[in-house]
Amino acid sequence: MSASLRRVVRLAAAFSIAGFKAKDQRSVLGFLWSLLNPLLLSVMLFAVFRESLGRGQTGADYFLYVFAGAVVWNFFVMATTVGSASLLVRAELLRNVAFPAEVPVYGDLGALTLQYLVELVALFAAALLLGARPSWTLALLPLVVLGQLAFACGIALVLACFCVVARDLQHVWAMVTRALFFATPVFYSADLAPPALRRWFVWNPVGGAMEATRALCRGGMPAPSDLVVPLAAGLSTLLAGWLVFRAAAPAIIEKA
Repeated sequence: MSASLRRVVRLAAAFSIAGFKAKDQRSVLGFLWSLLNPLLLSVMLFAVFRESLGRGQTGADYFLYVFAGAVVWNFFVMATTVGSASLLVRAELLRNVAFPAEVPVYGDLGALTLQYLVELVALFAAALLLGARPSWTLALLPLVVLGQLAFACGIALVLACFCVVARDLQHVWAMVTRALFFATPVFYSADLAPPALRRWFVWNPVGGAMEATRALCRGGMPAPSDLVVPLAAGLSTLLAGWLVFRAAAPAIIEKA
């Protein structure tokens, strides 16, 4: 590992740990607030759609289905949204301290990944309480998380650059994620979607990560496409995002 790469990793780790510790530190519930967002979303979706979209599943199975979808979706939205503002939030620091400009993005996503791991622990604990049995396939979970993190990081790097120039992009991205929520099987089965939309599901990295996480929750083996597509798309998006960031950042940071 080169000295510059070691420096980026060290700084990003410091940002991540500091961000994770600082989050909700003055609140009564602390990090438990991190669990409430996907949990409350799951409860609402379960209550509204249990009878119409949960047919053929027991109440426990459908709740676990929705909870897994909400946890995965929450990470994607939080990672890309927070990452998009990383340079704006630390504009003064970037102008006055010499360090790689991408570090704040990596640091913010690192902190959110730590939070996501806590949520995954809660998800798998709920699966055990609802009768699921763990399996050796759980060893595949790091690959699923890696694909998700890489995909979100690639998008966040691009958004972070251009949000400095056009802050309206944050509002645009909020609308995009709102639309994608309904185009991703968070609370409904892909089998219920129109045929044209099902083809989108096959290539949707977030949807694939959801299906893989659900399979692992039940102690099953995810479909090969649900493992390969999110990982391949994630690594490709990360590389593309890094190249765009490295090309655009020097000029854009001056405007921060």
